Amino acid sequence: MKNIMLLLQKINDKSSNNQIVFQKQLFDEINYLIFRIKISENISEATIYFDLLDKIQLNLSILLYKEHVLLIDELKQFVINFDTLCDINERLKIFTKIKRDQYICDIQASVILSKFLWSLKNELVQVNKITPLLPLLSQEIDNLFLKIKNCNNKKDADIYFDQLQKIQDNLAELLFVYDAKLSSDLVKFISDCDRLDDPWLREYLFNFVKQN
Repeated sequence: MKNIMLLLQKINDKSSNNQIVFQKQLFDEINYLIFRIKISENISEATIYFDLLDKIQLNLSILLYKEHVLLIDELKQFVINFDTLCDINERLKIFTKIKRDQYICDIQASVILSKFLWSLKNELVQVNKITPLLPLLSQEIDNLFLKIKNCNNKKDADIYFDQLQKIQDNLAELLFVYDAKLSSDLVKFISDCDRLDDPWLREYLFNFVKQN
């Protein structure tokens, strides 16, 4: 919560040159709270996350409508979609939608993965709760390889290799440290991309992807 309130303060600072960065970071925090609601067993377990979303929505509403802060489209949509969180019946409706994979916000799986790993180390959360995120991770990995395939050279592709490396590091920790049950495709990805910090491997994979 401390990090969230700090981001809200920074967003309210109209003199800041990093408004977009702070807003995107807040959007990541929102998405993670939505994911925690999805892996909650019941509405009672999800209450703490709904309460945080309610506070974020209230603060963003003030920034948007009273302070006239220019928010990114994703945060504007969040303000609209979550404007009734004080009503328990509306919470139940949103809870049902989230549990049915009708995400209110788009989730960047790699960001959620890193936050989930932090939770494993600092909270009483079970590793098998990661299951709903695995298909999204596979899709994100596929999309990154497609972006690499569309690059003209390896230098242009390095930004996507960097993202893949972060995903691989986190997945490897899940697999080898926490014994997470991952799909065969994700296990193969962990093995094949074990040394993405090596320029030679990046060059090899770049050529391989371009040819296949």
